[in-house]
Amino acid sequence: MWVTVVALLPLFLVVKAHSCHGGGKDGIATLKDHSCPANAYKYGSSGFVKSAISGSGSPERLPLGLFDNRSTYMFRVENGLSPGQTVHISGKTSKEFRPFAINFLLGKPVLNEGNYAVGTVANHIKNTIAFQLRVEKRRIITNFLMDGKVQEGKGSIKGYLIPLKPGQQFDIRIKLNLYAFEIYLNGRLTDDMYHVTRHCAITYINVDGDVELTDLHLDNESNKTILKTPFEAAIPGGHLNIGDRVTVYGRLTNNWFNINFVDAKNNRVFHFNPRKDWKAIILNTERNQQFNFQKEENKPGFPFDSKKEFKIEFVNEKAGIAIYIDGVYLTTYAHRVNGKTDYKKLTMFQDIEVHRVEICKA
Repeated sequence: MWVTVVALLPLFLVVKAHSCHGGGKDGIATLKDHSCPANAYKYGSSGFVKSAISGSGSPERLPLGLFDNRSTYMFRVENGLSPGQTVHISGKTSKEFRPFAINFLLGKPVLNEGNYAVGTVANHIKNTIAFQLRVEKRRIITNFLMDGKVQEGKGSIKGYLIPLKPGQQFDIRIKLNLYAFEIYLNGRLTDDMYHVTRHCAITYINVDGDVELTDLHLDNESNKTILKTPFEAAIPGGHLNIGDRVTVYGRLTNNWFNINFVDAKNNRVFHFNPRKDWKAIILNTERNQQFNFQKEENKPGFPFDSKKEFKIEFVNEKAGIAIYIDGVYLTTYAHRVNGKTDYKKLTMFQDIEVHRVEICKA
């Protein structure tokens, strides 16, 4: 669903005086440009390149105040935001499905101290909030706040029903274009909201409420290009180690595609092959350039859609390659080769549009 909020346009005059600058050095974690908890390698024109911003583990909460039993996630945006960037937020709703909010702040965070009732998203932030996305009662609600108060009739939206359930994993992406925030929930465009200030004036991102975050990072590729396929690249360090994670963002373009880890003899020793016509995902290992179809593993279901971007994660564990699709665990494919040394290259081809590839080194 696409919603245009024309009432927000006059508000630009209210907040445009905010200058463009990054967050200060205040001990708050810098927003990463990757999803890795440690070293990250992102694929570009010259192959995999190590990111200059190292990870610091999973997102951590900050206490709201000395006498407060609540906490909040807070991240500093180094140089403000800019058009074309995308903020990725992954996590899990509470079992009670209590509300939570994502806030884009202007200026250094100023927190309200005090005790707040469980199950509410109180106005903990005194700052002007240039954009708030609130998930409440299975609805997405967007707002603009000044001095902790919602500006009714000036950007607030009553909300739209969303397919989220209690205790469910989610993937929210907020894309900044020239005029609006585009909101994607689990790969589908759900809502949009016009900007009320310059992107570069947004210096902190806060996630508040009863929610568990697993990742929050910023995609800095303002002019994202589709990577060339067939895709082939050497794994940084010569091979995957135990604990390494490979993440592929892309889109199905027709019927089927495959993603492979290749050994020194160009055998696809890990073969991941989703097929729309079979409504299944095929897993296998190639030896001497031939598959043993009697040992083929067939996972029923086809969780891909040509109208939305997917995120596939492959984690090299001791027992095998664990596979996650849009944050949901699929299976673990047991190693049929040496999992410590034999996965040397990554290849992809057929009906796949590759947007981004990332390798997290353990």
